[in-house]
Amino acid sequence: MSSINQTPLYNFTHILGKHPLLLETIMVARKLAQTDYPIFIQGETGTGKELFTSAIHNESSKKGGPFVFVPCSSLGTLLETADDTTVEQYLNTLLIKAEEGTVVLDEISDLTIDIQKNLLYFLESMEVQNKRKIRFISTSNKNIQAMIQDGTIREDLYYRLNVLSLELPSLREIKSDIPILVDHFIRECGQFVKVDKAVYKKLANASWYGNVRELKNTVAYMLAVFNGKSIEVHDLPIQKHKKAKVKKVKVQPSKVTISEGISLMEKKEFYFILQTIMECNDKGEPSSRRIIADKSSITTHPLSTQQVRHRLDFLEKHGYITIGRGRAGTKITSDGLEYFHSLESFIQ
Repeated sequence: MSSINQTPLYNFTHILGKHPLLLETIMVARKLAQTDYPIFIQGETGTGKELFTSAIHNESSKKGGPFVFVPCSSLGTLLETADDTTVEQYLNTLLIKAEEGTVVLDEISDLTIDIQKNLLYFLESMEVQNKRKIRFISTSNKNIQAMIQDGTIREDLYYRLNVLSLELPSLREIKSDIPILVDHFIRECGQFVKVDKAVYKKLANASWYGNVRELKNTVAYMLAVFNGKSIEVHDLPIQKHKKAKVKKVKVQPSKVTISEGISLMEKKEFYFILQTIMECNDKGEPSSRRIIADKSSITTHPLSTQQVRHRLDFLEKHGYITIGRGRAGTKITSDGLEYFHSLESFIQ
């Protein structure tokens, strides 16, 4: 199933931190929760979008109703080849499941244009029929305005879902909360361990592309390797050491460090896409989105053309590929080759 009836376990007291920017975000979210309007939450990977959606539901008039979580990436895969009737039936089923409650459309940027069209029509039909008993909360970790400009997100759908908006701060913006979060994650693991102050200083110098989720993983690593007495600098993952050193050098940090904060599944996808591009380049053949999607269909994790497009946009943004039209096709860069080899250790 592409929708999950969940128990919304979190409320605003579960969102830890004292940074003014975070506290202001929580204050705004609490005010938005008191309305029944659709809310659009923008935030990088690992910034706590799930926490906020659950907390908003639990502080709203919908708290006694269902909390239906819809991962849009799997929804797009499920309905990509479905006809309009099938899509309409699915959305109507969703409506019944979520009546008097909240629907979370998680990562709406993963929806295909066709599914966006069906969703927009569905929302408009609800409005005409005065079915306002469901609260929609949408989330995205991507730059939606840029996607609207390049035609991958429908502007009319975005503004229908974005009646009220909330932007979550990245961990880079609230680094003073790192000690609070580290101590919480340690206690969450059932341990009471002293942390050297130098560790906090190193953590404050890291880039945190994966935000709070990456910090939690880092704490788990340190608890696994420390000597049982106290956590010291040498217990940090090696990447955190490198970041502190790179910051003092007046050169561009290696783009390979962008692997931090990216899930293992995403690393496998980027590895496969880069490998396919290289194979096509070597044969002098074009490497279009369709070709990459077709080749992925025989793997254990097939990708739609829309998903391939998002991954290619990421790779191009970071200089790993160049995307050309016609016979030029997509080509891997020297930085992309370096990134490809850096991913091999995660794949093997």
